[in-house]
Amino acid sequence: MKKLFNIIYSLLGIIGGVAISNLLYLVSSEGVMSGESGEYAYATEIMIIMLMGSFLYSYILKLIRSIISGIFVRSDTIQPIAKYTNLISYIISAIGSSYLIIKNNTTSDTALFVTIILGVAISIFTFVYNRNDDEFYIAVPKFKSKKISEVAIKENNKRVTFNFLGIIFGVAFTVFVNFAHKTAFTVNLVSDKEVNNVLRIVVVAIACIVILFILNQILLVYCKKKYNKQFKNYYVIKDYFVDSFTIVYTISAYFSFVYFLGINRYLAILYVLGIKLLIKQFLPESIDPDFVYTGSTGSSYWYEKYVKDSHSDCGDMKFGFFSNGTSYFSYDIAPGISKTSYTDNNGNVTDVTSFDITDNLKYKSFEKRD
Repeated sequence: MKKLFNIIYSLLGIIGGVAISNLLYLVSSEGVMSGESGEYAYATEIMIIMLMGSFLYSYILKLIRSIISGIFVRSDTIQPIAKYTNLISYIISAIGSSYLIIKNNTTSDTALFVTIILGVAISIFTFVYNRNDDEFYIAVPKFKSKKISEVAIKENNKRVTFNFLGIIFGVAFTVFVNFAHKTAFTVNLVSDKEVNNVLRIVVVAIACIVILFILNQILLVYCKKKYNKQFKNYYVIKDYFVDSFTIVYTISAYFSFVYFLGINRYLAILYVLGIKLLIKQFLPESIDPDFVYTGSTGSSYWYEKYVKDSHSDCGDMKFGFFSNGTSYFSYDIAPGISKTSYTDNNGNVTDVTSFDITDNLKYKSFEKRD
């Protein structure tokens, strides 16, 4: 069954490449012949649209991997070879499909020139953006224990809810930014045109900061109220909201800035990135107090600070990723006994079973497997 899922995942790139390339129908080819810079302007707009589409495709892949991982209750169900095959098939499919679309709208020489630039941009972006397995999980894990399943299902429902809320609020925030921009640019604050435009942008930025600050405070109160301490290292529910919110805003904002507000395609990129910086600052990801940041010989890593809690039969389950590419899945199998599977970049798995003997002593049994 796992092999079948890996094969299907590998082939999804073909479908994704064809689907994303259809975004090119949004780009008008009328300006291609308008002077020497026509081709370059057309190529730039094509490249930006496809990069946004690739960004969306990467997010969809994240959701698919999380569902598959949840079905098998393992974070390493999708093998590295399947991930790379998916990305390669996506790049080839996107480039080939884009060439056919561009060729129908322009001359053969222009299509070849634009496709070469597009191919280089998509290839670099796809592999750089997807080089790390920055995962989250939204599928309901299946356990034999009915008690553990009920707790896990309840926690997963929160994650699903926060992902959908992030999508909804991401779209709503984009609508708000468009409204704020359109309103601000109808008001003359000073007589100087250039200064007036700068002040308008400042007004929009302040409006965004206020909205993001209020939203962040509401999330903090709600997340703290819904925070299950037994799952504190499994995930932090606010991060699911922030992840979906940021991705949806990035994609919807660019298209609305260019095709609704009529902002120059290059300025739109700066506009999107500027507001993304405000999101990162005023709607930050959560900080888990049980993780401590440290540095060693110029490289840094995360390690989990062990906190002694009273053991219970409810079953603590954790997913995690280290900066060196190692992932782990851990769960309690009995009071004082936990089992953790570590998977490195090469797919090698090490099982570690931990037994609490006394309050200050812990015994671990290691077993490596291919």
